[in-house]
Amino acid sequence: MYTRVMIPLDGSRAAEAAVKEAIRMAPAIRSVHLLMVDEPIRGAIRLDGYVMYVDQWFKVRREMAEDYLRPLAEELKRAGMEVTQSVQFGEAGASIVKAAGNLRVELILLGGEEGGWFRRPTGLAGLAPRLSRRVKAAVMTVQETAAEAPAPKVPVTKAA
Repeated sequence: MYTRVMIPLDGSRAAEAAVKEAIRMAPAIRSVHLLMVDEPIRGAIRLDGYVMYVDQWFKVRREMAEDYLRPLAEELKRAGMEVTQSVQFGEAGASIVKAAGNLRVELILLGGEEGGWFRRPTGLAGLAPRLSRRVKAAVMTVQETAAEAPAPKVPVTKAA
């Protein structure tokens, strides 16, 4: 089974389904790394007449991401897992590949949902085909409805 898992998150409920799946897999998973990837900006941005420079924007976005990750990390810790987290700025796919290699994860759990009339996975789950070709870890997508289902019961047999 997989003991080192990474869960990339984008702030969506669909992505958070991967956290619920990790909790269902808790006895086998020892450590989880939560990764929040945010798209970078260049230059300055205007917000209601105020100018915010890139370094200020990164600081604010990092704090927001850490606040978002904190309760998810606590949920995983309560399930008995060791949890680390990081916030990266850049293109999601490249950031996930780099982090997976550096952390030597065995499994990447991607939450997603089926969208559109083609029923294709959207959100982070849409990265799964590209990630599976670029990382050494297994890549698993989790649908929101699957994560809410109770864990399957394993029959217990008594030795004779």
